[in-house]
Amino acid sequence: FGMAYRYSDYTTVGPQEARSAQVQWRPISDLLLRATYGESVRVPNLAENFGPATQTFANGLVDPCDRNAINLLTDATIRANRNANCAALGIPTTFTVGTASNGTYASGRSGVNSGNPFLQPEQGKSHTFSIAYQPSWFENFSVVLDYYDIRIESAIAAVTAQQAINLCVNG
Repeated sequence: FGMAYRYSDYTTVGPQEARSAQVQWRPISDLLLRATYGESVRVPNLAENFGPATQTFANGLVDPCDRNAINLLTDATIRANRNANCAALGIPTTFTVGTASNGTYASGRSGVNSGNPFLQPEQGKSHTFSIAYQPSWFENFSVVLDYYDIRIESAIAAVTAQQAINLCVNG
């Protein structure tokens, strides 16, 4: 049986806790049962929080309000949301990007990448269970069955320019 606990205090996100527990049991010499539970935390690193703004150019962007791009969507809910949200932004339902048949801009669009000082820590929980069978009568043989369930909340990840503009009108 084992347990662990960690307390950390960060100037950016305050106090954080992580803990885990593990147990192993061998009901017979050939069979091992293991189980774990863990809670984890990952705070944003300095670049994720405070990276300076740098210029970038996004190429191959598809305008999410382009009539052709909307018509190509297979998800009816997103298609309806885009029509409504683009109209609410004052973009006519007949809008198209040049002569492109799918709403793709011919040249790159300038933009800025930077850190996000409002990021919060990732939180994770995991459960595992294992059965290991190593028969004493069969040398160098073993069978292990593992089950795991890992869940992460508030994952820290960068979004692409396309994801960002799509999310503005998808929901």
